[in-house]
Amino acid sequence: MSNMKNIRCVLSGFSLDETILSTVVDGFHRGHRYQVVSDAVACRRPGIDDAASYKQAVIRVIGNFAGIQGSSDVVRASGRIAV
Repeated sequence: MSNMKNIRCVLSGFSLDETILSTVVDGFHRGHRYQVVSDAVACRRPGIDDAASYKQAVIRVIGNFAGIQGSSDVVRASGRIAV
């Protein structure tokens, strides 16, 4: 990754509050550019009653270190990733 400065990485998946958060914070400090697909990520924290509010709070934190986009913004009508 250190030799590939002009690329953008798109992140989606589970473990938003662990893996994705740590990836974007670490990448931010290394000069990498990440885009997180907000409607293609999830997290599950046991004991949290309002999971949607928790997810939005984590996404707001991530927004300090990476771009936040919806899947319709990332994937063009042609099916190609627009980064």
